Amino acid sequence: MPRAVRLAAIVTVIALATAGAHAAPPRPIAVVAIDPGVALTDAQAAARAAGFAPVVMTLPPGEDASALAAIEADLDAARAAWLGQRRAEMVAILDGLVGRALPILARSEQRAALWQLAFLRGLAGLGEATPEAATPWFGLALEIEPNRRPEPGTYPPAVDGGFAVAVEEQGRRIARAVALDVTPADARIVIDGVPVLDRARPRQLRRGLHAILVEAPGFVADARLIEVGDQPLTIALAPSGEPPVAVLAAWLARGSLDLEARSTQAVVLAAARAVGAEAALVVGARGARLIARARVTAWHPEAAAALAPPAATSLPAPPPARRRWWLWGGVTIGVAAAAVATVWLVTRDAPADRTQLGFAP
Repeated sequence: MPRAVRLAAIVTVIALATAGAHAAPPRPIAVVAIDPGVALTDAQAAARAAGFAPVVMTLPPGEDASALAAIEADLDAARAAWLGQRRAEMVAILDGLVGRALPILARSEQRAALWQLAFLRGLAGLGEATPEAATPWFGLALEIEPNRRPEPGTYPPAVDGGFAVAVEEQGRRIARAVALDVTPADARIVIDGVPVLDRARPRQLRRGLHAILVEAPGFVADARLIEVGDQPLTIALAPSGEPPVAVLAAWLARGSLDLEARSTQAVVLAAARAVGAEAALVVGARGARLIARARVTAWHPEAAAALAPPAATSLPAPPPARRRWWLWGGVTIGVAAAAVATVWLVTRDAPADRTQLGFAP
């Protein structure tokens, strides 16, 4: 079952306020439950044990499952058009699907649906005046799943022949190093349904049609079907302008937040500030045990728009002992033009699999 379905329809962010304030009001911290195994009651209990008072806020639902259902309905309609030999209708359905839903189809988790799109579009191409129009689409299907072939005995000989032409054409092409230049630098890149793990290294790609997705929290996703040659791929994402709480909810529903990415940290920070907090902590689960992913972020209230969180700083975790942890807060207040609040999470007697990371501007 997809992770987005396993997650609750309502994702919860807990705004925590330090207890026992004296002259100054308590400083809140937003705690984000990132894993479906984290129950709200568990997070509340952990917060109280650490000396905080939880205040629950509800995030809007994330990605609507109806978008995926609509994609499947369009693919089914295209198959029906193929069986009915209504090629023009089939082309219109599939081209409309590309224009409307490619940012979803190009994700790695939708790789099977992307293959179906490429294959069906190739089927439609066989009915055109020049059957060679099917070759780029069948070639894309091969890039997505190199070892997959049309089901034997299901399609007429022209389909098997057209796919064989694409296989032969692909075999003659040599993969070339294509540089990737994307903005923001930590954006997620998916090519032909496969995530690019090392963004700094050129990607080995054959000439021909490829599906490329570049996305990052807080930015408008860029999805393209393009002919790749020797030129570098340069893609700059534009800020989405969506409310950060809604952005965080959508990415949590997908279960695909990259906690090492600065764009993710910036969205978490912005969502925390939207609920009145000056810092944020991401909490996850390991089996039946609640763990702190130890994502503590500091916030500059005076320079929110220009904030760019730096890279993580790892802190050594002590050896496992008793299963309990304490949160220590250290607040440094400048006396110059800006007030900077920095919150550090320190784990005591933590399990060995608990990571502690601190972020400060």
